[in-house]
Amino acid sequence: MTQRWAVSAAVLAIVAGWLWSADVAAQNAGTNSKAGPIRKTADGHPDLSGLWLYFDETPLETPGTPMRRRVGETAETAGSSDVAQRAAQQRRASERNGAEEVNPFYAEGPIRAKRVEKRASLIVDPPDGKVPVLPGPVAKQNYNTDHYSDSYVFLNPAERCITYGVPGSQFPSINASVQILQTPENIGFVYELNGARVVPINGGAHLPQNIRLWNGDSRARWEGNTLVIDVTNYNDKGQVTHSPDRLQGIIASEALHVVERYTPVDANTINYEVTVDDPKTFARTWKAAFPLTRDDGNYKVFEYVCHEGNLRFMNIVLGGGRLKDKGAGAEAAVASPSRKAAEESLKTPAK
Repeated sequence: MTQRWAVSAAVLAIVAGWLWSADVAAQNAGTNSKAGPIRKTADGHPDLSGLWLYFDETPLETPGTPMRRRVGETAETAGSSDVAQRAAQQRRASERNGAEEVNPFYAEGPIRAKRVEKRASLIVDPPDGKVPVLPGPVAKQNYNTDHYSDSYVFLNPAERCITYGVPGSQFPSINASVQILQTPENIGFVYELNGARVVPINGGAHLPQNIRLWNGDSRARWEGNTLVIDVTNYNDKGQVTHSPDRLQGIIASEALHVVERYTPVDANTINYEVTVDDPKTFARTWKAAFPLTRDDGNYKVFEYVCHEGNLRFMNIVLGGGRLKDKGAGAEAAVASPSRKAAEESLKTPAK
């Protein structure tokens, strides 16, 4: 019942935000088609309400970062699956006479990402563009990967469709959109990939330290034109980002502290910056930054149904573990053509 009331309160806050923002948007009509001055609400703060996109081809970290160990790999062969994938892509490209490979289900993201200047990395601090992960969390991630097919408990929260996290939901991905709804007291974020988040503005102190949440406890305030969101009270079960890189399975500790900064540049652009501090997971504080672009009229948001029709756990994760119990022959007997091709690529890497 408590959860039902919490969801109801969140929905009411979002609806109220939409009504309040719609009234202000009417005053700002005519600025959607091109960038103009920063929009303001009736109380004088920047109006961040609207649909914002953050498709981006920029990698999270700069090249040369240690690879994430994949299922079936050892410390010595980590990254080999990436080599196999690149080899398979090269072979498919040669079969298409060099024509670009397009997945129609996810074609929109790469097309929109090309409108954003590609940088060396989303990480802007440390200067080398690499997240300084401590050895302990890496070892835990490798252990979970080694036991991936044994139980759901070894999968990360994104794979289990629990949450993509905060700030993970705001990082560029295949469904990189967020609807922002704003009132004087609250600001709501409806992520295409992760559902709703309602943050009180000037809402007082954080929750007591004994209350721990998957997405932490968020409190917002205005610093000039910048909306600053301070997030604490995380549990020790989530990750900072869900992107398919080495950080996806790095589980943060309860000491995680996140500060997000939304700074509007003009009517259609927000500079997003996030600072991550967790001394039990990372050797130092690190920071990422990227732009959000307004698109109130063209982009269509569809329901992201993470678990509906999801047979992965039974057919791949747990089913794969039972095949391993029967021996290598049983696993090889049901290997797909793509898996066999990848294994062949490991034996004869593409030049």
